[in-house]
Amino acid sequence: MYCIINMIKTASPPHQHHEYEIIIYTKGQGTSYAADEISVTQGNIMIMPPNTVHQCTFSGELERIYIRGEFSPYFSFSSP
Repeated sequence: MYCIINMIKTASPPHQHHEYEIIIYTKGQGTSYAADEISVTQGNIMIMPPNTVHQCTFSGELERIYIRGEFSPYFSFSSP
């Protein structure tokens, strides 16, 4: 297992990863796009499954911490 942790203060273009990404919004507000457009603000946490195209935009200031890694053994998103 591996994990990448970083803080980012810039918008992100549409992109995807081969692993999960956990995004913790720590300051400001903005918009996250994946399957839907979602307003995000300080204190929100998002979990992006592998190979999900997503991006983040904002006006003003938005800080977030992302944690990326292979977490499949710990997450289960199967339908009942």
